[in-house]
Amino acid sequence: MIKILKDKKANSSQYFEIAKLKLPKSKRSEGVFGMSFGMIFSIILIVVFMVVAFLGIRSFLNFQKTAQLKIFADDLQRDIDEAWNAGESMTIYKGNLPIGVQYVCFINWKNSTMNANTFEANIYREIQLGGISASENFYFYSPGKDFAIKSKQMKHIDLSSKNPICIRAIDGKASVKITKTFDNPLVVVSE
Repeated sequence: MIKILKDKKANSSQYFEIAKLKLPKSKRSEGVFGMSFGMIFSIILIVVFMVVAFLGIRSFLNFQKTAQLKIFADDLQRDIDEAWNAGESMTIYKGNLPIGVQYVCFINWKNSTMNANTFEANIYREIQLGGISASENFYFYSPGKDFAIKSKQMKHIDLSSKNPICIRAIDGKASVKITKTFDNPLVVVSE
């Protein structure tokens, strides 16, 4: 603020007087919102750190779900291989799945549905429309969820009597009955 002096007798150095701001010294650096730049910068940093932390936690949880699916499929294949190598066997594999997986299904894509109930036939069509590879015969059915692992190739499975075979997962757990008899060279899975 510039104040012009009206007194003609004033010398030239006093002709213009720069008025002192009436704000306290600490308030001079504040912006429009009444906060200093340091405070605004601190708030921005806190928001950035919270976003990065949220993304990190979400990534870790997705990794955990992927690990659960892989462990379930690998352990199930190990139990199927053990039964296949045995002359006769009957075991029940119990495994944990991420919440959101409703069924684990064994599907033979070379045959159409047979001896399947209406719900299993609908799952078969829905999975088929999803563009799954014909070489994979094991599928995690989780409508509305997108997991990194959706399907896998399981070996030594007999899918000649029923197609698909869908086993319900309850509260993140599924039990698969694995049966091998002397007269069948392949393993039969059921609920």
